[in-house]
Amino acid sequence: MTANPGAGHARRLVHGLAGAWRRLEARAAPDMRASAGLDLDDFVFLETVAMTDLAPGEIAAALRIPPHGVSRRLAALESAGLVRRALDPEDHRRRVLSVTPHGHTVLAAAHAALEARVAPMLGELGPERSAAVLDALTRLAAGLDPEDEGEAATTQATPDAR
Repeated sequence: MTANPGAGHARRLVHGLAGAWRRLEARAAPDMRASAGLDLDDFVFLETVAMTDLAPGEIAAALRIPPHGVSRRLAALESAGLVRRALDPEDHRRRVLSVTPHGHTVLAAAHAALEARVAPMLGELGPERSAAVLDALTRLAAGLDPEDEGEAATTQATPDAR
């Protein structure tokens, strides 16, 4: 009987991603809150609005957030002056979202705070390994099932992709 070469990889991936997210929250989230008023979930949501043309329901599906969670997050970001909702001029049944000028300023501050904390974390790996990790994560996100293509688009949205 031969051992499965992929045995344990799924568990390692899940625990690795969860641990990296927790470490990012512990190190970067306080700075993002202080400089931009956003937590990591708000940042991902606002970045998704900025980088895609997804409607609220599509964002719910892409980020795997319940529709009522999207409504609450949108209401909070809208009341903070970061996001604007409007009817789609071509389809009045659909809402379009956009980031306001103030929202772009907040996103820039969040990017700076995040970069200041992520760069040293990736630096611990060295340039070649950090590039390999980021490339692998991008490929993993792009290789999702066809019904998850919207999610792959949002996970690949980076400031460099604009």
